[in-house]
Amino acid sequence: MKKIISSFLAIVMVLGIAVTAIPTSFAVVESTDYFRIGDTGYATLKAALEAVPDGGTIEMLKDFTDNTAPNLGSFSKSFTINGNGHTYTKL
Repeated sequence: MKKIISSFLAIVMVLGIAVTAIPTSFAVVESTDYFRIGDTGYATLKAALEAVPDGGTIEMLKDFTDNTAPNLGSFSKSFTINGNGHTYTKL
């Protein structure tokens, strides 16, 4: 009986640890988001560029075709865009 209780408690502990190890960053990103900064998703590159902090990183989540106005603005901050193997196309 002690062995069954010990096994059950061990399984509960492992499941408890596994649940806390699941990344929560995907919970905030919507299916319409193409870019992510930390835990927040953005639907356009312009929105991501405006939100990225100095020294931050914008991650692409999927291929993106941009047919918006040609000017993305000018920025006086340093940042990285990680394409993650995706393509950005400007029409």
